Amino acid sequence: KGEDARRGGGTYPNLLDAHSPFQIDGKTFTVPAGYTSQGFSVPRWAWWIITPTSDKRTLVPAGKHDYCYDEHVVSRRVADKYFRDDLVRHGFPVILSYLAWLAVRCFGWLYW
Repeated sequence: KGEDARRGGGTYPNLLDAHSPFQIDGKTFTVPAGYTSQGFSVPRWAWWIITPTSDKRTLVPAGKHDYCYDEHVVSRRVADKYFRDDLVRHGFPVILSYLAWLAVRCFGWLYW
């Protein structure tokens, strides 16, 4: 997740409310205090489709997704599906959630 991949660059501290546990396939995970996420990374060439946003609709799901990728707590396929569904749960538009899911399915292997 290169620095030039995000509008504004930088990293984001754990934005999960009080490090709330989350469940994937019946397993409970908690992103540890101090964990830093790359945020909702979108390559510059794709900004006309999905504009990177810096709000809880995207940053909380992205933080969980980054944690799953960094720690390999579930398979990449499961992490990507959870990311898509979590974006929708947080109020991100459904069609854009599916496009974000498609992007991580196509290119996520580079970061796994």
